[in-house]
Formats: sequence, C-alpha cells, structure tokens
Amino acid sequence: GHGPSGLPYGQKALMAPASHVIVFEALARRAGIQSEIWETLFPFMKHSWADPKNGGHGGMGYNASYKDKNEFWSRSGLFALATHLRGQKEHMGRLISRFMLKRHPWMRNSHAYGNPGDVWGLVGLAAISPPAFREVMQAWRWSFDGAWEKGYGLRHTTAHMGSPYMGEEGLLNPAMAMLLSVRKKGLCITGARDRGWLKPRPLPSAPADIRIRFNRKGEVQVVASPAGLPLRYTLNGHAPTRRAALYSGPFALPDGGLVCVAAELQDGGMSRVFSQELGLPKSGWKLLDANGSSDPAEALRRATHLIDGDERTPWQPDLGEGQKRFPFHVTFDLGRKVALDGLRFMGPGLPNRIKVALADQPARLSLKADALTSSPKGGHVDFRFPGPRWGRYLYVSIESLPRGQRVRFGELDPIWPQETVSRTGNVVTFPDPVPGLTLRWAGVQRKLTGASAEVKRTLTLRKGAPVQVRLFDRRGQPMGPIRILRM
Repeated sequence: GHGPSGLPYGQKALMAPASHVIVFEALARRAGIQSEIWETLFPFMKHSWADPKNGGHGGMGYNASYKDKNEFWSRSGLFALATHLRGQKEHMGRLISRFMLKRHPWMRNSHAYGNPGDVWGLVGLAAISPPAFREVMQAWRWSFDGAWEKGYGLRHTTAHMGSPYMGEEGLLNPAMAMLLSVRKKGLCITGARDRGWLKPRPLPSAPADIRIRFNRKGEVQVVASPAGLPLRYTLNGHAPTRRAALYSGPFALPDGGLVCVAAELQDGGMSRVFSQELGLPKSGWKLLDANGSSDPAEALRRATHLIDGDERTPWQPDLGEGQKRFPFHVTFDLGRKVALDGLRFMGPGLPNRIKVALADQPARLSLKADALTSSPKGGHVDFRFPGPRWGRYLYVSIESLPRGQRVRFGELDPIWPQETVSRTGNVVTFPDPVPGLTLRWAGVQRKLTGASAEVKRTLTLRKGAPVQVRLFDRRGQPMGPIRILRM
C-alpha cells in the first residue's frame, strides 16, 4: 500500500491492499491458474488478525500494530471471502463473520474505501455466513433504499469516519451489482460453481507469439500465445517439423544454445518458427551478498528477483523509513569461471550508471571496479566492459537510474564474448580474439570440446549445415555458452 516507495507506517505495511490480491488469486485458481500468492501473504494476514484465541476481537487489523474495532469491515470481509473461495482457513472466516455481525454498525467505517468497502465486506459475509449476511442486510436496507435514485443508480453516502476516496459512485454501483448476484449465486465470487465458462475455444490457427526463456530452475520454458496447439522444437538450428521433439514441459539446456519452436497447425503444416538464443542458465548462480534492506536475509530474498529469469518480477529494494538509497549492490558466485563482455539489464528500472568487478576469488572483488555508463535502448540497457573480463565472482553496484524512473531493477543477464558478429553472405566474421581464450567450432551433430577445430577469425557457413561455436580456455574448459550459427 501507498505506492512503490517502501512499506508505510514504519515498515508495518497495510493489510487491506493485500486482501484484494488474495481474493483475485482465489478466483484465478478456479480457472486453473496457480501461484504462490496465498502462501506468500498468509503469514502477514495471520499476523494482522486479532485472533480470539489470543484475546483478540476476531476482526482483521490495519496491520499487526493496529487491530482496531472501527475500520475493519472491508478488509475483514475480503479475507473471509478468500478463505471461502479457497476452502482453506475457513475457521478464521467464521470467527471474522461473528465479529462483523456484532460490529456491523461500523460498516461504513472502511477508511479509504467508503461505500464500495461496505459492499466488499458484505460479499465476504454472504459467502462465509449467509444468516449473518441476511441479518445485516435487513438492518441496513433503509440506507441502500435512501441512496437509490431512479434513472441513475446509487448515490454516494458520506462515510462515518476515515477518508474515503475509492471511486465513490463510479465504483459503488458496479460493486453493488456484484452484491446483488448473491441471491442467485450468479458469479464465482458470489457462489457460482459451474465451469461452463471454461469451455475451450476453437484452437487458434497459429500462435501470434512463442516466448522461449529460462525459468527460475534454469530450465527452458516455452509459452505460446494463444496456447492450445502442440509445439515442436529443435536445438540444432533446423526448423522444427512434426518429427521434431514435442514440447511437454520445461527441459534442461545446461550449455546454452539455440532453441527453435513451431506449432503444429490443424491443416497439417507448421507455423512460422520462433527462435531464441540462450546463454548459460543462471540457476547455478548463488547470491552471496546484497543490500536493499536492513534485514540481511530479506535483502537477499529481494535481490534474487534480479536473476529469477523473469524481467516482470523486478528486484524491489526496501525504500521505507530509515533505509539506505543508492548505491544498491549484489555479489554473485557464478558457479564456474566464465568470460564476459558486459552486463544487460532488461525490464523495468534500467540503470544508467553501474560499477562492476569480476574476479576468480571473492577477495579480489575489493579491487577497483569498472565504472560504466549507458543509455536504455527499448526494453534493455547494455553495459560493455573496456575489454573482456573473466572470473567466477561478480560484483555489481547500481549507482543511479535515469531521472523519473522508479527504484526497481528487472532481469540481469551476462553479455558473452563473441556475441556480436558480422556477416557477409555466408561468411561470419568474429571480433578480435579474447586473450587466453580460443574460439572452437564443430557441426551440430558432433560434440564440441576444447580439442575441436579452432576458428581463425572467420567461418564459412553452408546452407542446411548449422555449426556450433564456443570459447575455451587453455585447459580446454568452456568459458561461455554454445552458439549455433546457420545460413
């Protein structure tokens, strides 16, 4: 609650915004969409609850430090509704409903919510305790009758206390329409159990997009939009046919490479090919140190979002009262010695200044780091080292963001040496060799090792014969991912 600038009220947070999220998540489960939202938020919910077993009144508090008896209505009803929709912790919902029935004269006191808060609490009460709901509605029917204006709808009624600003009549009327569906259980949120609305639509003619990326476990995950058609994939640079591997779930690609995916069409053909070049998975990375919270464990938990494989789940440092601002830093053990040309940030929060150090021992990260500047291009920003660097331990300090950007950081990816090549016809020209490393190549049907043929600055490709290239050190150890090159 209260925006992205950290948790309000001395890091105590707000229960009310989270109560909407768990109701939404419970409804999403009805459509087969799974998440860990409930598991993540429930400890905070329980912490905010005035548990009668511990002498509490049974309602939901503002947060754990303010378990009041006056502004509880909306947040209490929404939590009770979530327990009912999930079929979990319903004993908490029943205790909450008793408190709501006892204290219903304070229904109009839902702080910022005003009249829509009345309705959300009533929907929860109707779900968890229909008799209590009928009693409260009978007591309040005069108020709803008085707010009704023929030809318009419900007029906003001044709340008893608090500072309501949540949409007033524009939100109250559709919320009330939702509440009216309680009588016939016309919506999932008001008790409907039918699943006819989940009947599958006709299969799409072809996917508009196929997204290929590493997930948090370091496995390749493929998601088509719209979904529904069988997906075939290859790892050798060839276009998938119906004989290619069928995608049935995430799979390992420990050395990186090129993933090509196409959908089987109903007319017997294949869709256009979607391809993605992937580096080494970051599942082997270990976060050793981070700031961004006064609690070291919480700082590490937040910073792991920087390498979770999804730029849509950014690292959000704690910006609450008394928290340190820039710079924000992380230190990683990459799990193996690698060579890097730079770093790439993707998604929200693209820095314009960072400091980076890469070393083969953690102690050497204390040496002077490279100070790099760059400008975002589209949805990412690249920071290139003055020359290739290699090592196992990576230190990154984010020094600043462009003016006006929110303080959060998307996904961090390495930029591998030899990533940028030039082509003239079927001839590929590579950048200057990295000192101490050798670029080697082999056909895609052969195993690529430190003893494979060396690339002498250029490589000539043949149609229909993709090749793989990779950097190796003097001992024959790979120093980066496999790349697939094709005509």
